[in-house]
Amino acid sequence: MKQLYFVRHAKAEKEAKGHKDFDRELAYKGKTDASRMGNLISKELVKPDCLVSSPAIRALQTAHLFAEQLGFEKSEIELQPDIYDASMRILLNVINNLDDKHACIMIFGHNPSFSHLPEYLTQDIIGKVPTCGVLLIDFEVDSWKLISSGTGALKGTWFPEKEI
Repeated sequence: MKQLYFVRHAKAEKEAKGHKDFDRELAYKGKTDASRMGNLISKELVKPDCLVSSPAIRALQTAHLFAEQLGFEKSEIELQPDIYDASMRILLNVINNLDDKHACIMIFGHNPSFSHLPEYLTQDIIGKVPTCGVLLIDFEVDSWKLISSGTGALKGTWFPEKEI
């Protein structure tokens, strides 16, 4: 069995003229939400074997704050450049190429693919995942390569505004 946590990056600063979207940092609310949600996951759910993040600043900062709560070193976070600005197809390819030695992985990234791909994988209507929203999907497979449409079961959703 494989378990996959999808974590949409926390609330970021608004895009400023002359600055790249990739370099946007977390807003104060994003930092507090990420710490709180990381703490919640660390207490209630299965600890992931591995953290994988988009290298975009806001996603990586979110991953760092979760790592702190989950007992991971920041240096243990695997950066996956293909997650940034990924289509569903590219994000699925990233997932299909995860290392099978890991049974439970937490992946940090961006909408719209972090809202659309979980629906594709579970065939559930989830809707738009809010910033710092967390989804947990279980897969009755032995290899990440076997994950595709309808192979997952949504086991939980945790959204900051609902977890107050």
